[in-house]
Amino acid sequence: MPDVAEASDGYIPPPRTGPSPFSDVDLNVVAKLPKGCRVTGITSHGSSFWTQTAHLQTVLADGTSKSFFLKVALDEKGRRMLHGEFESMSALYATVPDFVPKPHAWGTYKKFDYMHFFLCDFHDMIEELPDTVSFTTRVAGLHKASLARSPGKFGFPITTYMGPLPQDNTWCDTWEEYFKRGMIRMLDLERGIQGPSRELEKLTAQLYEKVIPRLLRPLTVLKSIKPVLIHGDLWYGNCCTDSVTGQPIIFDACVFWAHNEYEVGTWRALRYRFGKVYINAYRECFPASAPAEDFEDRNALYSIRYDIHSSAAYSTSKRFRQDFMRTMKYLVDKYPDGYEGWVKEYGISEEPTPVKTEVVVDVDEVIMDGTCSGDEIDETARNTASVSNILVVGVDEVVVDETAIGESSSDGTSRVDGIDETARNTAPVSNIPTSDVVVDEAALNETPILNPPETMDPPVEIPAPNSSADTEVNEVQIIDNFNDKCILEEGIPDKSVSTVVTEVSQPLSPRQEPEP
Repeated sequence: MPDVAEASDGYIPPPRTGPSPFSDVDLNVVAKLPKGCRVTGITSHGSSFWTQTAHLQTVLADGTSKSFFLKVALDEKGRRMLHGEFESMSALYATVPDFVPKPHAWGTYKKFDYMHFFLCDFHDMIEELPDTVSFTTRVAGLHKASLARSPGKFGFPITTYMGPLPQDNTWCDTWEEYFKRGMIRMLDLERGIQGPSRELEKLTAQLYEKVIPRLLRPLTVLKSIKPVLIHGDLWYGNCCTDSVTGQPIIFDACVFWAHNEYEVGTWRALRYRFGKVYINAYRECFPASAPAEDFEDRNALYSIRYDIHSSAAYSTSKRFRQDFMRTMKYLVDKYPDGYEGWVKEYGISEEPTPVKTEVVVDVDEVIMDGTCSGDEIDETARNTASVSNILVVGVDEVVVDETAIGESSSDGTSRVDGIDETARNTAPVSNIPTSDVVVDEAALNETPILNPPETMDPPVEIPAPNSSADTEVNEVQIIDNFNDKCILEEGIPDKSVSTVVTEVSQPLSPRQEPEP
């Protein structure tokens, strides 16, 4: 196994000071162990730039030995990091329990209230790259298994940390929007650490305006992707082979719902040792999204995001900025015409802007989990996020309850004259008129956010270059009880969106991102 210092370009973290978190086992840690469990020893184990880790030995009530892995981080930032890791590992364990150590708890020390911990099962590991086929098969298996509970949006209920840096996990309707937000945030952090650069600013402007729309918007137009749960930081330092089972195992996750190909973006860099062999093996299990011919350049774009993180995290190195700027320049030079060039090349027709309908909201306040977000994220913006940014896909039928319309006439007729109410109450989404719509809340409650359709919509085929394709897609975007799907910090009032109808679309129009 290569030295971790190679991946960090020789970065040396500041020396640690203060008392050891492992001089004894804190009472709050003991309280999280199985009932009747007796601690027999604790020793430092492993290494980490951002945390301290230990092997905790115990004897269970039935007399069998049991080992746990204990991780400790300091201060408020450390508390957020370990909370994010616990939620991340819990989500992975719920999806693929044989691929990750079982998480048990997280919390704060009783003796030192600035020390926070994460507790999971201990695995004795072989520190070498896992087998190519078994590893990539399991990674693809994670992504496929998560599809059954995909939320239909990109993000995660709380902030997760990639190393020491918080990720903006604000829920987004499209992958393009989520990825761009993450790039903006990480570049801001990197710029604050490495300093400004005129060349970088020029490249960044073109990246936002041309490259990201060109490579990511077709995924939405073609409806070729669905959010999957990803590990989020899957380099060789966060995976090993279990010495007992001989199977790969992953840890130190910072999950979110993403395009599955983003997971292998970090494998592109030579310093991470995976390379094309692992990437190609993964593609055998999970084929490239349409347009497949863009896979290599999407992979290059995703690798930029990881290199930006490395430049921000390993502050003494200038190498990572040089690496991601080189990749930026390649993509900027290759795609000067941006998304418009793809539309012209393939003869994709530009559809009109979706027709807006009335928004009916029975809610005091829209809560977007602001308290759980990371450092420097604009909480006000998250807490007041517009309702039009909340989306659940895959709703095939909307039941309209005319009694819920406050302005209905006394004879029970609808505000929309001339519409057969029986037909309207059972009409599929594509037949709902683009006028005032009120959704029956009881019906919405039967469509939870984490239960999407069994299968994805079929992808829209790309026509041959210079041909035309007029594909009409109509959809209603709905969410109910969004708060139920988020993990909120203590003390946050239980507010929820009861009923929201955001828009009924005319023929599909790719979402236009704001200028950076």
